[in-house]
Amino acid sequence: MMEDGLVLDVDIIEAELTKKVTQQVTQQVTQQVTQQVTQQVTQQNLNDTICKLYSKLGDAQQVAELLDISADTVTEITGQKECIPKI
Repeated sequence: MMEDGLVLDVDIIEAELTKKVTQQVTQQVTQQVTQQVTQQVTQQNLNDTICKLYSKLGDAQQVAELLDISADTVTEITGQKECIPKI
């Protein structure tokens, strides 16, 4: 009888620990994925802005000054396939 109670207690404790660990892992993974996606979207938005400005201005140095970034960065981004204007 007493053993049944102990087994039940162990099962309850195990379930509680599993729930807590699952919540913690879920929270950590969600935070990491959110951070990664935010960084990717931010970078893509910056790339799109650089491409649009460059297509209008045609001058990497002007784009760099407007966005307060290096001209090398503008040149690197505008040289990518995604930034080449579609004909």
